[in-house]
Amino acid sequence: MVVLCILLQKMLTYKEIRIILLIKGAVKIMRLILHMAVGNLRNHRLRGFISGFLIFFSTVAIIIATTICTTINNNMEAAVIHSCTGDLQIHNSEMADIDVYSSTVAEIPLLLDSGKVKDQVSTPGIENIASRLRLQGLVMTEDQSTSVTLTGIESEIEKNISTKLMIIEGSYITKENGIIVGKDLYDDLEAEIGQAMTFYSTDLEGNVTDIPMVIEGVFTSDGLSIFMDTYLFAELNYVRKEIGFYNEEATEVVIDLDGSVPKEKVITNIRKGIIEKGQSLRIDKWEDIAQAYSSIISASTLIPVAMIVLIFIVVGLGLVNMVIMAILERMKEVKVLIALGTRHKSIIFINSLEYLLLGIIASAIGGLVCVPVILILGNIGIPATTGMIEYVFGGSKLYMGFQPLIIFRTVVILTLFPALIASIISSKSTKNISLVNIS
Repeated sequence: MVVLCILLQKMLTYKEIRIILLIKGAVKIMRLILHMAVGNLRNHRLRGFISGFLIFFSTVAIIIATTICTTINNNMEAAVIHSCTGDLQIHNSEMADIDVYSSTVAEIPLLLDSGKVKDQVSTPGIENIASRLRLQGLVMTEDQSTSVTLTGIESEIEKNISTKLMIIEGSYITKENGIIVGKDLYDDLEAEIGQAMTFYSTDLEGNVTDIPMVIEGVFTSDGLSIFMDTYLFAELNYVRKEIGFYNEEATEVVIDLDGSVPKEKVITNIRKGIIEKGQSLRIDKWEDIAQAYSSIISASTLIPVAMIVLIFIVVGLGLVNMVIMAILERMKEVKVLIALGTRHKSIIFINSLEYLLLGIIASAIGGLVCVPVILILGNIGIPATTGMIEYVFGGSKLYMGFQPLIIFRTVVILTLFPALIASIISSKSTKNISLVNIS
């Protein structure tokens, strides 16, 4: 041993040897503290089980609730984009700040040459681009009539943009004068596939014009059926011809992004192209042109926040009571440790480590339990029983999306949260204990 020490002195400096000894001592202390923390858990199993169950339940509740709300938020956004708005829209710059899907179509100034606009805004990141012409008017069958919005679409391109619109009866548009009708409107009109109907509107000069049409199919929107099922869709060029438009007039040019380029960069490139061509156009995100939907989606993000805050309050109060009980039960032990020279920081660290271990075990088990639950619900889906629930779900079924980051973040937070509470309570409970007042 003496020889080894001499060799070490020759190989290492005194400072390096001191550091090694300090590290070795710290490791021994850490092992002792860890042993005491584990011992506390073993000696108070019931309290440890209750505390662990609180952490486990909180982990599962937060992960499931946050995952559901995140999935709903994403689904609602996708439903709006792929049912009616697209990612971006190009409008006449004279258009006021209005919500186009709750405002009168007559308030929206026309793009007089949408074909030229489509050529000018083409840029990387755009997957599909199409023109739309929306008209407000009256639709009539032999027995029924009602006011509706008719949208002229480029049917072949629109199929790739409005992917949330599903044909549930009949077929998609195949004839020049063919239309597809929203399910609710179809039921209200008591219509049939192949039935003729007439749409009445006004041209640019204010003259009433009629557009004869034939019902080819019935559609519903997966996620927005309570709004979109009152619409009519017809072939754009046919609507233009019947209404007396001879150029490529449109109310908007709809853009579907492929996700390869950030949205803001696409907008910047489009705006640059518009300026270079000397056009006076307006670029709108879907949030700007569907403000009613966007507000609801934004409000829905507050739900998981409120739930998480409530869960943390409940769990925090429960853990506070458990820590106080633990300290009161072990007060004699604490006094003995202080009498033996143990520092307050070490006692606080023992209690914190005890709940840190408890948090690691309980939250990890909670996270592992959530994984198969989310995967199963993501596979079979939770069915929507009403149109409003379908709107909230963003589809006829809610397929929970697997969010590893949510699970990881929740497990980490609920691992540290109990230890933080234990540290604060222990510090306040033991700070007045000293050798002077130990009895």
